[in-house]
Amino acid sequence: MVEWVVSRNKFLPEQVAAQGGNYFYFCGKQVSLTPDEPVIIIDGYVIPRLDCQDECEGLKGAGLVRWLMQSHSADLILRIKGIFTLLIIKPDGFEIYNDIHGMGRYFIWERGNDFIISNSIEKVRNYSRAAPDYENMALYCLTEHFVMDMTAFQGVKQSAPASRITFDGAMRRSLYWEPMRLFNSQKKECEPECCADRWVKIIKGYISEPGMNTTLTLTGGSDSRLVLAGLMKSGAKVSAFTYGDPRSADALVAKMVAERLGIDHAVHFADFPSPGWLGDRWHGIISIGNTLVNLHRAHRYHAAEEERKRKPEVGLLFTGLMGGEYLRGPEYDGYIISEYFRKVNHGSPSDRLRRAMEMLAARSVDTGILDTVLLSEKLEQLSAPFLRQEKEKEFLLSFFIYGCAHHYQDSLIYSSQFRQVVNPFMDPDFLEMAAASDYISFNRSGRFSNLLRASLFQVQLTHLLLPELSDIPYSKRGFYTANDLTGNRLKYLLGRFAGMWRQHSYPPNFRYGEWMKDFAGDQLSALSPAVAPLFKVNEITHRLNQVTTSLSEREWHYYTNPLNLGKIFSNEKT
Repeated sequence: MVEWVVSRNKFLPEQVAAQGGNYFYFCGKQVSLTPDEPVIIIDGYVIPRLDCQDECEGLKGAGLVRWLMQSHSADLILRIKGIFTLLIIKPDGFEIYNDIHGMGRYFIWERGNDFIISNSIEKVRNYSRAAPDYENMALYCLTEHFVMDMTAFQGVKQSAPASRITFDGAMRRSLYWEPMRLFNSQKKECEPECCADRWVKIIKGYISEPGMNTTLTLTGGSDSRLVLAGLMKSGAKVSAFTYGDPRSADALVAKMVAERLGIDHAVHFADFPSPGWLGDRWHGIISIGNTLVNLHRAHRYHAAEEERKRKPEVGLLFTGLMGGEYLRGPEYDGYIISEYFRKVNHGSPSDRLRRAMEMLAARSVDTGILDTVLLSEKLEQLSAPFLRQEKEKEFLLSFFIYGCAHHYQDSLIYSSQFRQVVNPFMDPDFLEMAAASDYISFNRSGRFSNLLRASLFQVQLTHLLLPELSDIPYSKRGFYTANDLTGNRLKYLLGRFAGMWRQHSYPPNFRYGEWMKDFAGDQLSALSPAVAPLFKVNEITHRLNQVTTSLSEREWHYYTNPLNLGKIFSNEKT
């Protein structure tokens, strides 16, 4: 991570005044501006889009951006992709961009002519001296994430996906790309063979040299297996790891896949975690997470750490994030996508406020300290993108909640351990291909067809690219194989229903035991004074003492949401 700050007034000793002195900047190292050579700072990485890879061959990083500024200045941002925040500093101002899912995240505070923008929320908070925002924290408990531009601090906003900021003495904010462009894509036929070829080209675009060492988060599902197929066809040197119980269906199927292909594979699992183990990982998560990463990502953080130790020579990590969500559509599971959103497009603002207040009370939020007028305003801002027809709403929920909020956490965790993280299902070239086809969920006629065909795209393409895996079952949704899906339809459906029963005989990937109850109890008793007034802590503690330890992750969020918020403030440097 390249730490950077731009602000109206000088805040850090290292900051340099721009020509004219109308702002100050710092980018982790001393750089100087010249009249004809802007400073280009890339936090993350950029590569060319698929349709301009040939003309940009051999160019990367700042060199790629400079060349595009000269040859395609008006739309340079539409010709690059990756995980990035791009900061272009000029003598008379600056421009800031991030990727279309906002995986490159930054924070902004403005008041009058004063401002600060940085990829460190701590620096923004310290500059602005922003107070806790109880209404935003209540909405965090309602939605399980800080979504859209919300943070835990008054007046501090997180960047939108595909955002553009320009400053030339005045600040202007806009979006250079809208997700509804995908929804409204013109539909066209694309044969599976054509899609498979394009998929391999997309994967190859991230691999800078033949035989490059890469690793993959391999599960037993269809998303990561398709990524693996693309990597094998690209000529990369592939290793893989799985996180979770080695006896889980995910881990066992991933092991079968790795053994069939002769891939170096490991399973990372904390067999007997303790409150201390979780506390150590939680501290690490907070230190890299800019207050946006949940303590329930501790197992993934642990796995990323262990894989980095096991494979220190690997700098490139591929994931299967967002494969299922875009192609299957959202599920109102209560911990990734809140039940609040199920009927968000029904009723009036007062109906949404009433429903939110009822849900917050059920989460033991002390609603009496909330400014209900302000909360209602923020609810309407939060709800506005989703006040649409059902298919549009579900697509935007997949984009904003799954993609930009939930999977940002995993992407950030992996980026803390690996130089470059690639999420191919979030790649704009892939999304344009999928959106124009019949594979993506919002192009299907109904939810039942989504369930039947949820993984058809991934399975078909993997079957074409790696047919040697077509007899190995998928661990999700019924233990079916590619041969089953492409064979007799009735046999396939009967086999899937039978397989769903079999899945219950395997342990889950992660289990929460007595150690989790002990951890939550300890943390609740020491909850930060900045957050404690928002919750009925005695009520939460009483319920915690009564529960068994067999709760699901969704059920644990009732107890851990206050802890996540409290850690934001208790972890502050004074």
